[in-house]
Amino acid sequence: GDVVLHVGAEEHDDFEREGNDLVCKRNITLAQALLGFKTTVTHLDGREIEIERDEVTKPGQDHEVPGMGMPIHGKPGEFGKLVVRLNIVFPERIAVDEERTRDLRRADERAKKRKKAGW
Repeated sequence: GDVVLHVGAEEHDDFEREGNDLVCKRNITLAQALLGFKTTVTHLDGREIEIERDEVTKPGQDHEVPGMGMPIHGKPGEFGKLVVRLNIVFPERIAVDEERTRDLRRADERAKKRKKAGW
């Protein structure tokens, strides 16, 4: 007789598969979105993948790491992307102190320079 195998995929708490890409979601603060940040994502295999952004992150923006996704069927050694979906958590209100005000003004100046330079 024939051997019949039933294969299913198990849900994961942190990751979803989208084709060859491996997707996870991370919350970042408004300050991190404006000023940049560095964090790590623990991959399915336990590796720590460093995520670093030094530019403004817009709502709904993804950060992609090529070659850190799922294996591509029929292409040994090739992998999709790790996609980190960034969700900006906006504060209920902004506490106005000198240091934060200075940081926000610097970020605004950088944005104006980038826009002027055509970025």
